[in-house]
Amino acid sequence: MRQVESEGAAMVRFTEQGSGRYSPFTRPVRWQLEAYWTLEPRYAPARYEKRVSDLDGNLSLTERRTFDWREGTVHFQRIDREGGRDVDRVLRVPPDTLTAEGLAVALRHLPFQSPRPVRAHFLSDEPKLYEVTFKIKGIEPIATPGGSSDCYKVEMDFDLGLFNLLEAFIPDTALWFTAASPHLWVQYRGLESGRGTPVVTRSALSGS
Repeated sequence: MRQVESEGAAMVRFTEQGSGRYSPFTRPVRWQLEAYWTLEPRYAPARYEKRVSDLDGNLSLTERRTFDWREGTVHFQRIDREGGRDVDRVLRVPPDTLTAEGLAVALRHLPFQSPRPVRAHFLSDEPKLYEVTFKIKGIEPIATPGGSSDCYKVEMDFDLGLFNLLEAFIPDTALWFTAASPHLWVQYRGLESGRGTPVVTRSALSGS
């Protein structure tokens, strides 16, 4: 995660590389993603690309999201060379829409000192738009590869509308941020990318 200049504007660039098990693939794969979020006039997702290949380097899946905030839309594209789960859709998205990679920055500005629920929308990789509520649940110590930190726990509750009875079957989703300002992201625990994907834990290398 770093601030960069892109297309003449200040943005935050997120990158991730990994290898191993990755839903929905049943064998080990390699993946890499790159995402950009605008800083002005507000912090918001701009574009995203994920590429998944087998261990020999053969491309298996490409996924892209391109946001158009003037129109209030996102163009979601998935080319799945193995599973046939191709998607090419344009969805309407409200201004408070978040995506997974941007939560590490967006939630640093929650009202930690005067906790109150914060509502927003979340775009998953299904793709599906959910109403979500973020709740600050207090401070607890969290151990990470970089050491232990006192952290605010933030629960992320999904509003499933008429299907709220299914919520009991959705694992708890939570993020932790350092109690000390500037409230750096420390850990995430929840679904990998949407309903039907496994529960994962992601930790920062350092909580300071």
